[in-house]
Amino acid sequence: MNNAIYAATTGMINQARTLDVAASNIANAETAGYKRDQLITSSFSERLVNRLEGQATEIGAHTHGAIVGELVTDYTQGRLESTARALDFAILGEGYFSVEGPDGENAVTRDGHFEVDAEGFLRTASGGYVLGEGGRIEVGLGRVTVDQLGQVTSDGQEVDRLAIIVPGEEAAGYAKRAGNILEPPDGGNAFTGRIAQGQLERSNVDSIHEMSQMMAASRAFQSCAQALKAIDQINQKSVNEIGRV
Repeated sequence: MNNAIYAATTGMINQARTLDVAASNIANAETAGYKRDQLITSSFSERLVNRLEGQATEIGAHTHGAIVGELVTDYTQGRLESTARALDFAILGEGYFSVEGPDGENAVTRDGHFEVDAEGFLRTASGGYVLGEGGRIEVGLGRVTVDQLGQVTSDGQEVDRLAIIVPGEEAAGYAKRAGNILEPPDGGNAFTGRIAQGQLERSNVDSIHEMSQMMAASRAFQSCAQALKAIDQINQKSVNEIGRV
């Protein structure tokens, strides 16, 4: 009976977490450059069961249900959308814009929705600085253009080249931070993609799929809750009846 309680309880925990992840994905479905998360679950380690009456006899194995394994991010590229806005940029291929987060720490993002502040620096939507090969990119008040290789010009004058970080094969990092930015991965590869000005990469969230995930998780959560309630009623009945014998 305890195994049934463990299985139902861990099932509720897993489905509640699945609901949270799906809800977060849906909330960011319109966030430029956002990458969807998905939950990986696994079962508890199996335990070998033996009969101890007389000579030990192997009965079989059992587990205590499922547990949340890890939260992983799907980094596949989202669709491109034309905005005709000069300060919107999209990366086609692998790579990330290198930025300085609001806290001053280096970070990366696929969100190329930039703006120019009062001092003439190129900034992210969350207020961080966009970084070039020479540091913070200062474009002044001129007309900004960026070519396919990331060369930034202001009123026709070359300013800097966008620092595009391309992760190595065994790159570490990627942890999400606030403001749609990520921990910087270990770079190591040359940028072989291209930059598209006047376009944005939309999120790779499929809202219909996420809604289906939420509905399935909600039904599973309710089923586990009902099972737990039934087990509790059986336990109460067993205790009451045994107590009367």
